[in-house]
Amino acid sequence: MNGATPDAERVRHLPWEERNLGRPSYELNCSNLLAEEALAVRERFRALEMAGPIFVQARVEHQDTRIHQMLTQLGFVPIEATIDPYCVLSRNEVVARYVSDPQAFLPRRFSENEVEVAELDRQDGTQTKAVLAVAEESFVADRFHVDHRCPDHLAGRRYRLWTEDLLRDKEVSFVMLVVRGSVAGFFAYKGEHLILAGLSRLYAGSGLGDYFWLGVLQRIRGTGIESVHTRISVNNVPVMNLYARLGFKFRNPAMVFHYWSEAAH
Repeated sequence: MNGATPDAERVRHLPWEERNLGRPSYELNCSNLLAEEALAVRERFRALEMAGPIFVQARVEHQDTRIHQMLTQLGFVPIEATIDPYCVLSRNEVVARYVSDPQAFLPRRFSENEVEVAELDRQDGTQTKAVLAVAEESFVADRFHVDHRCPDHLAGRRYRLWTEDLLRDKEVSFVMLVVRGSVAGFFAYKGEHLILAGLSRLYAGSGLGDYFWLGVLQRIRGTGIESVHTRISVNNVPVMNLYARLGFKFRNPAMVFHYWSEAAH
C-alpha cells in the first residue's frame, strides 16, 4: 500500500475514554487516509467488535470533504465543528483594559466584595467538590451531549472524571470564581493551554463570564506567558461570543466524527 499509514498507527486506543464511556474506545488517525486503507480500517473495526461494542472518534480538517465522505461510508456520523481561539496577551486590548480597571468589567448587579477570582485550594474538600459539581452540570453543548447515542448521564460523568484527572495533575493550575461565598465557576490551564472552564448554570447570562475569563488571563499574563490558546465547539455559541468579545482570533476549523457499534446505555 504505497504511502499508506500502517493500520496499527491508524487506530489508537483511548483508555481514558474507555473509562468514561464504559466500552473499548479508539481514535482514528485520518491524515492522508486512502480509499484502500479505509477498507482495512473497516476490517479492524469488525475484529474489535467481535468482543463487543466499541466507540471511535476522528477529527478532520474542515475542508477535507474527501475524508468526510469516507468516514460517512465507514459508519461515522459528524457530531460537531471545532475551532481554536488564540491570542497574544501583550497585544490584547481587552486584557489591557481589564488590568487597568477590573471593576469596569464587573456586572453592575454585583458589588466588588461579592465576587472573587481566586486560586483553588486542592486540599479544601468543599472547594473541590463544588468544582466537580460545576463540571458535571455546566456542559451541555459539547459533542457527547449533542450525540444522541450517548446518554446525558455518561456525557455529564465524562466531564466530572476529566476534571478529577486535572485536579490530580500538579502541572495544571486551577482558578475558581467565587460569588457571594460559593464556587460559581472554575478554570483549568496548563501553561499557555486553556484546558477546561465551567460556569454554574445559576450564572449563565449573568455577565460574569467575561470578568472571570479576564481575571484568569491577567493571572496567566503575570507569569510571563506570552500567548494562550484553546479549542471549543462551535455548538457553544455563548463561549464563541465570549472569546470574540475578549479579542481572541480563531484558527484550525475541523469536524469531529463519532462511530458507535450501537448506542451506549
